[in-house]
Amino acid sequence: TPPPKHTDTRRVFAYLRSRGIDAEIINHCIKHGQLYEDAVHHNCVFVGYEHGNPAYGALRGTLSDTTFAGEVPGSDKRFSFAVPLCAGGKTLCVFESAIDLLSFATLTLLAGRDWKSETYLSLAGVFQTKRENVVPVALSRFLDEHPSVRKIHLHLDNDAVGRGAVKGIVGGLQGKYQVYDEPPSRGKDVNDELKIRVGIMRERKERERT
Repeated sequence: TPPPKHTDTRRVFAYLRSRGIDAEIINHCIKHGQLYEDAVHHNCVFVGYEHGNPAYGALRGTLSDTTFAGEVPGSDKRFSFAVPLCAGGKTLCVFESAIDLLSFATLTLLAGRDWKSETYLSLAGVFQTKRENVVPVALSRFLDEHPSVRKIHLHLDNDAVGRGAVKGIVGGLQGKYQVYDEPPSRGKDVNDELKIRVGIMRERKERERT
């Protein structure tokens, strides 16, 4: 069951703005029922839908420096957070988290392009697996339901887990789609790249790759 909604979204809005995410994009997600503040813990709740019904919820804490991240109990990862609600088109941009997704949309906006012209999907996290050619369930379900997709741009993290996930996806989708590996050019993840871009965070001299 999704957590109850708070009467406002002030903490969620302030938290996401502190991560560099543009107000227009935050408001778009709130307006379309894809983002709200939970009434009890004031977490961000990023909602994924199955045929118009909430099926997945990613949680991100707003109240402390050590940010809580989790999922609404009973969430179905196949229907993770995606923007816009009514997706279409030939191109899909893929991210590890909802924060990275919104960060990339912001970078698109800052570059003077229409962020709504793209379709974005969060994988609700990735994990290391010993099996080869593993396509995360959120991505495989999305592709099954959106046969128009031809190109997939992977914007996963600059770490061992992210790089391993890319390898699995590229192997699993080989020959079926044009798949592009496009990790963030600065920082560990797309939100780092955004924070460096807007001056919230300083870039480290040596890029830490593990």
